[in-house]
Amino acid sequence: MVYEVAYDLAAGIRVAAPIGGYASLGIQFEYDESGLLVRVRHRIQAEADSEAMDLSRRRVTLLFEAIEFLYGLPPVVRSCRVQAVDVGSASTKRVGFTTIAASTVLVSPLQFPEEQGLQGASPRLATLLHLFNSARPPTSDAEAVRLYYLICEGFDELSVTGRAAPAEKQLKYTRHFVSHGKKLDDPSAAAFIESQIGKRLTAYDPTDPDHAAFVKAQRSEALRFIEPRLQALL
Repeated sequence: MVYEVAYDLAAGIRVAAPIGGYASLGIQFEYDESGLLVRVRHRIQAEADSEAMDLSRRRVTLLFEAIEFLYGLPPVVRSCRVQAVDVGSASTKRVGFTTIAASTVLVSPLQFPEEQGLQGASPRLATLLHLFNSARPPTSDAEAVRLYYLICEGFDELSVTGRAAPAEKQLKYTRHFVSHGKKLDDPSAAAFIESQIGKRLTAYDPTDPDHAAFVKAQRSEALRFIEPRLQALL
């Protein structure tokens, strides 16, 4: 049986170039009178409505993570509903839904990801996008470094090309520095960090201004080379 799951968004999303949806993924987009994206519909085959809801949530995860990655804010789902669809009907209209009074925020309009990129994406990509989105402020610099390092490990699994090997090695050193709570026993890591903070290395101390400034700079550097590589995967 075919079911349709409707995700009503709590806040409308400004879209640079509205599209109808992704036919190959069974996804349709709905906009309000002002052009804000306010609803995502997903058609899916399942044996029961509970199964349809579960499958849909898992399959739209990549889309929602991609929207947050590209838009800068997560699409907050206000309500989620499922209903059986009469695929033999000549009409494509649905009943039982009303216009959403959606608020919006002043950020750059969303540029939708390419359908082909979503269709052929590895399931791992949703995890990497989630890690990236989780590393946004107000996440601490140290935690962001840890999350960015996990993304680089995920790049290994996806065989991502165009890698920034020296920068990734420095990120690895920094991740070790902020994670172990003791003086580093890796001479290469210790030498790199000491060259950056200008003094002998001790255990990471988030209250030390030199340590804090170093980790903040490494966070910015990691963002600089990780973000475009994720964009290339969409």
